[in-house]
Amino acid sequence: MTTTRLTFDLDTVCQLAEHAAAVTDTNHTGTAHPGPALLLRSGSNGIWLVSNAAHRQPAPAHQAGTLDRRAAFAAECPPGSSWLDQATLLRVEPIPLTHELPLDSPADHPLLDQLRAASRAGATTVTVLLSGTGVAVAVGRRRVRPAAGRTPPADRGDRTATATPVGRQHPDWHDLRRGYRPLPQYSRISELMTRVESLRAANARLHNADLTLVGFGVLAHRDEYLARTAAIRDEARTISDELQSLGAYEAAELARSDWTMTLSRHRAATPATGQ
Repeated sequence: MTTTRLTFDLDTVCQLAEHAAAVTDTNHTGTAHPGPALLLRSGSNGIWLVSNAAHRQPAPAHQAGTLDRRAAFAAECPPGSSWLDQATLLRVEPIPLTHELPLDSPADHPLLDQLRAASRAGATTVTVLLSGTGVAVAVGRRRVRPAAGRTPPADRGDRTATATPVGRQHPDWHDLRRGYRPLPQYSRISELMTRVESLRAANARLHNADLTLVGFGVLAHRDEYLARTAAIRDEARTISDELQSLGAYEAAELARSDWTMTLSRHRAATPATGQ
């Protein structure tokens, strides 16, 4: 079972928790829980925690992102992080993040007390663990891995948005290589065909990442996504022209075709909320 680990700064989380705990039980919003809670959300600002108190804490002047309130951002996916990194982290989740972390439960050891005790003991991080069995919280001193070093999650079957090139009714790409071996420029032809394969893989990764973020209501990356996929298609057309000049006519035609991606499964049901 895949588990998503989200790490937050403990000091910031404690400030949010104290803010939520300071108001009356009837003055909480954004959650089904009537008492104080932390709200876990995702969107164009990355992934963050906020207080569920109706009166919002103003966002500090130095806070990254565009939220209008104080928030604790996940270290793995802060505002401004690569949208490809964000998609890698979010892809394992079936819907946009709308979890709540009640601060007054469990009754025998409330989360608010745990956070206070951890802060007094010198802990520095809060880790939220998301899995198929629910949400768990842990505190401690943990070195955070850079987002770029994350390992892409494994395929989750019907939870993963899958993109495939349209139309594959053509001779196998590798069979074409064998047919071109007698040509005097075979080495260059093979190199160009390998580059086309690499471009197709990059195009598919970009498309899957785009589908993931759009499913979470994240649209800030769209201009970059369109620019990068357009650049891939432009390079493929240039390669096609060279393959044509080298006598690799079938490969030249295929290098220009099948770049349209189609979605076979979509795993994000609703857009993320603005909270």
